[in-house]
Amino acid sequence: MNPDGFELFSGGHGQLLVFVRAFLVQLGLPVPALPMLLGAGALAGLGRMSLPVAMATAVGATLLADATWYSLGRLRGTWILETLARYPLAHGASIRRAKQLFFAHRSQCLILAKLLPGLRNRQ
Repeated sequence: MNPDGFELFSGGHGQLLVFVRAFLVQLGLPVPALPMLLGAGALAGLGRMSLPVAMATAVGATLLADATWYSLGRLRGTWILETLARYPLAHGASIRRAKQLFFAHRSQCLILAKLLPGLRNRQ
């Protein structure tokens, strides 16, 4: 692949793209993050982007999205779950089970959901 194909990515907007993509992925939107992270790594390998800055940007975006969901959950958690339960992809039984699990094991659920692959996106 030609490194010049990364013009938009490396033309001063790379960090912004890393931030926006990581933020949107963590919010739950179906945006592929892996190509963006691979592109950032490739640019870092070419010396066109700082790898520590790209990593810090992605982590910062992830933490901001997590804080956003946490705040929304504290303010309107029940309403958000009930709203999501209306969509065909979210089954009412799954939402009820998630609610019961969370209320029974609050802090453990938060920690495990972030650390175990698949648990975070479980339906």
